[in-house]
Amino acid sequence: MQPDLHARIQLIDTQTAWPADLETIAGRADIAMVLRLVCTAMARRYSFLIRRLGATSALAASWDAEAAASIVSFDLDEADPFSFVCLVAGQRLAVVAWRPIVVDGGDWWLGVADHGSDRSGTADNELLSGFAELIALQLGEAVPSSVGRARQSNPAFAPDDAARALIEAIPAAVAVIDADDRFVMWNLLYEELCGPIVPVLKVGLPFAEMLRVAAREWVKHPTLYDEDWIEARMALHRTASSAIDCQIADGRWMRIKERRLSTGGMIGLWTDISDSRAREGSLRQLFDINPMPMIVADSTDDRILAVNEQALALYGYARHEFMRLTITDIDAAGARHVLRAIALDPDALGGITPVWSLKRVDGSLRQVEMTSRAFTFDDKPAELIVLRDITQQRVADADLRHTRAFLNSVVDAIPTSVYAKDMQNGGRYVLFNRACMELSGQDGDQAIGKSDWELFHPNQATRFVAQDEQALRAGVMQIFEETITRSSGEKRLIRTKKVPIADREGGAVRFVLGLADDITARRDLEAKLVRMAHHDPLTDLPNRILFQQRLEAALALSARTQAAVAIHYLDLDQFKAVNDTLGHAVGDALLKRVSQRLLSTVRHVDLVARLAGDEFAIIQTGVTDAEEVVVLAERVIDLMGMPFDIDGHRLTIGVSIGIALGPRDGSDPSTLLKNADTALYRAKEDGRGLFRFFEASMNSRLHARRAFERDLRRALVDGEFEISYQPLVNLASGEIAGCEALLRWRHPERGYVSPAEFVPLAEETGLIVPLGLWVLRKACATAAAWPAHIRLSVNISPRQFRAPMFVDTIVSALRDSGLPPERLELEITESVLLVENAGNVAMLYRLREAGIGIALDDFGTGYSSLSYLRSFSFDRLKMDGSFVRDIGLNAESHVIIRAILGLAHSLGMKIVAEGIETEEQRDHLQTLRFDEGQGYLFSSPRSATEIDILIASAPFVLDDDGANRKTGLS
Repeated sequence: MQPDLHARIQLIDTQTAWPADLETIAGRADIAMVLRLVCTAMARRYSFLIRRLGATSALAASWDAEAAASIVSFDLDEADPFSFVCLVAGQRLAVVAWRPIVVDGGDWWLGVADHGSDRSGTADNELLSGFAELIALQLGEAVPSSVGRARQSNPAFAPDDAARALIEAIPAAVAVIDADDRFVMWNLLYEELCGPIVPVLKVGLPFAEMLRVAAREWVKHPTLYDEDWIEARMALHRTASSAIDCQIADGRWMRIKERRLSTGGMIGLWTDISDSRAREGSLRQLFDINPMPMIVADSTDDRILAVNEQALALYGYARHEFMRLTITDIDAAGARHVLRAIALDPDALGGITPVWSLKRVDGSLRQVEMTSRAFTFDDKPAELIVLRDITQQRVADADLRHTRAFLNSVVDAIPTSVYAKDMQNGGRYVLFNRACMELSGQDGDQAIGKSDWELFHPNQATRFVAQDEQALRAGVMQIFEETITRSSGEKRLIRTKKVPIADREGGAVRFVLGLADDITARRDLEAKLVRMAHHDPLTDLPNRILFQQRLEAALALSARTQAAVAIHYLDLDQFKAVNDTLGHAVGDALLKRVSQRLLSTVRHVDLVARLAGDEFAIIQTGVTDAEEVVVLAERVIDLMGMPFDIDGHRLTIGVSIGIALGPRDGSDPSTLLKNADTALYRAKEDGRGLFRFFEASMNSRLHARRAFERDLRRALVDGEFEISYQPLVNLASGEIAGCEALLRWRHPERGYVSPAEFVPLAEETGLIVPLGLWVLRKACATAAAWPAHIRLSVNISPRQFRAPMFVDTIVSALRDSGLPPERLELEITESVLLVENAGNVAMLYRLREAGIGIALDDFGTGYSSLSYLRSFSFDRLKMDGSFVRDIGLNAESHVIIRAILGLAHSLGMKIVAEGIETEEQRDHLQTLRFDEGQGYLFSSPRSATEIDILIASAPFVLDDDGANRKTGLS
């Protein structure tokens, strides 16, 4: 067997071997044309040249005219074969082997040039295709149907030795089939290739029969080549030209190319493509596993030739669906012409990678970058299209833009001024938020890119730059407070935190971030809060806290100067009555006026403070003589004794003063103030409107009072209180109409304590609230056993009346005792009504709605009793006993009593006379037609047991000494 053509051509420096029978080729006149047709494709490995020996021109079939010119430039007068290297422009171009041949009886040279292309598989295929054309033209219709492969045992083949020699010279398996689709000729390489099916290979063998034998015994995987495949293969065989790859039994891959002859027959060439297939397999594997979506498209008709899994996943198609499409079918954005331009020239868009909208099978769109490169795929001009899905990146970019915009909005919305300076660029601003604009008065857009020197006054800019440099040197946050001048000229106090920031992690410090707050209002507020913390909100006088601080400073100064400090502790006399009767508004106005008068009595070095409700204090410093203290105390008492005109009321109060001298009466503020307080109690006990200096003996009296207060608190817990009941008598019938519950205290050591002594203290300390509740519950439980016509009267203090849930407490006591509401009557004084008038009247109506009776006690002794009779219709008026004492003694009292009686009856109220002690008083009241009376004439307050006996013995029948004849009680 002859070496293949490729191997023979490579033997250029030793000997180029040619098949001997090549010289006897019986050519035709158009053989040069055939050879030219063989080499029309670009980038082929081989080119052919035919030249008549001694002729001055040659017929060249080369794609490279310059190379052809170089080849034919030699004078071919030699008769021996030779080889040479052809150089073009100094580059190794080709190795050419020449061999003389005889064509049409003339002497010709046949040249075959090896251009050294790396695309040997494709080149060999084209070379073999060229030889097939040559065979077709050589044989034409001269090939008889009985001609088979040349064998020595078949002399009938002799006339066709030229055709036999030609196909044997082809370095590939070749078979010729006639118009009846039967085998007529094949070469030795084809026979060797057939292997297992050689026994059935014979001239006249139908191609279809040969195909079935091959599918069964010759291919690598027979199960893959079934009847369907055979049918498809036959359909391909019937076409003018076809190509198909298959793997044979020994594992090699063969490419079968068939060309229809003008006679109707066919030539088939079998080429071993195992190497190229392996390379293609590697490339295809890289193509398939590439993480980038890739598509191969035919450049001529846009058919899709190949697609990898990533592209299928991107588009959402199945492979068989996708392979039926064209690029135009999947080109939603009309990018085809751009991709073709990029394929031909990668720099067509100036280096810009275009972004397109890709339409998936479900109709959704994806954003992709696409690039394209031209190449040859399966011998076809094609384009490799590479896609990069940037949808998520676009979303991320949009999110990033949104985030940046959001962050910019956040920074702009921050109420704190935020700015940043590039310290490597002259301290120019790179960030300037809205709050910073408002604070500085600068326009943010104009501030960006400018320095402090361009925006602010030189003095101000100098301070800002110095602060920046300090922050850079320190490397940590620095805090500054300063006053700036806005562009409008307004001055503001700002507090700035300046933080040095690196341009990247681990990099050098480049920026200064500033966070500035306008603290002008805050400082004003802090000053206001400090003043509020140290001053009384009503009078704006120093409060107890500031008083203590100033007193401590005054005592320290006294220790250095030996001058005394006097503390005047003041308590307003009768202020509580004003506050209770005329209301808090009048009381507050009075306190303000008192403050003004006190300030007018002292020196500027002295201090006037309000310590509590109606308690004031004066610090008198630099005292060298006690007479100075007396003068000031007397001046204060005189000034406070003068009337005050408040809201149409002419009010007269007074003041009591307790005085302590430091350091004699105490060297610290607490002791000195406590002793002044003790002296104040002494002044009030001595008659009010007085001043008293502290004396050591005062402490014992103060201690006694405090012990009395402790006893009062303990008495409620230990059950030392009792309730007595005094009857309310119907003056017309003598029947008991009701009983008033009166609180009594049986002290374990002092015996009975007068209510006049402990009730004011209970009211002052707040103990009156739990005491009153105890009285209410116990009295209701006692009265529940009385006859149904007898009511219970209970006194209610102003403090009780203002207690939370007061009405609910009354209702609860009635419910728990079983006493009907209409049998309970609450007695209140005018002071209850005068405090928070509207709210208290509303409370009275709530009690009325609950069925509880309301009586106005001590009528006629207050400031404005008559005005409240219009606000609320009381069930009963109780005339104060002071009017009863004077009845019958002077005409004025008689007139007042008649007026009170007429007023009550005209308003539909019953009237009760308190303090009846004589029959004459009773007779006068009966004559005047008073409804009820109360007093010792009828009965003193009795225990619950005694009042039961008294109720059972009524009506009252009095003897000459005033004793009840039925009970014997007096």
